[in-house]
Amino acid sequence: MKLLLNEDEEKYGRAQSSLRQLRLAAFKSKSHEQVWRQKLAPAFKYAVGDLAYVPEGESVASFRVLRNIFQDELGCMDVVHNAHGNQFSWETGAANRQELHAFPSLDGRYGWPIVLPTGTSQNVQVVHDLHVASAGQAWHYLLENGKRLAECHSVKPENLILVHFSLLLVTPMHAAS
Repeated sequence: MKLLLNEDEEKYGRAQSSLRQLRLAAFKSKSHEQVWRQKLAPAFKYAVGDLAYVPEGESVASFRVLRNIFQDELGCMDVVHNAHGNQFSWETGAANRQELHAFPSLDGRYGWPIVLPTGTSQNVQVVHDLHVASAGQAWHYLLENGKRLAECHSVKPENLILVHFSLLLVTPMHAAS
């Protein structure tokens, strides 16, 4: 077990499987997609690519951003933009939900067709988010670069967190006709 947990491949040779090699195999097979989510983070405070940590002995409220790997050109991952919306009405006493289908415009924005039937009250919510296409990409980045980045910031590599999901815009609206 000591050989398995020891990540110093040079000391023990490549004949033994290290935890690093097992992690790389898990990334390759897409079986390591686990992520940690925290709903208490203030909206729009963190961006995809933020490299951060929670100081030892403190709560997640002390989450500290060190840098952003994309802004500092320290990494490259596939990032996906999602946009989805819903329209709600209560004419029958029960909530009726209808999914909205966005259409892209030439400037990269999205339009949302909303129908307001006469005499009704509608609520609409539109959400835009960015996320790393695969959590495995974020894990792989930390495995390859975490030790070096942790040393630069005097943090333990196992305490580094890479933000992989960020809300860009949440637009609640109420309309009555």
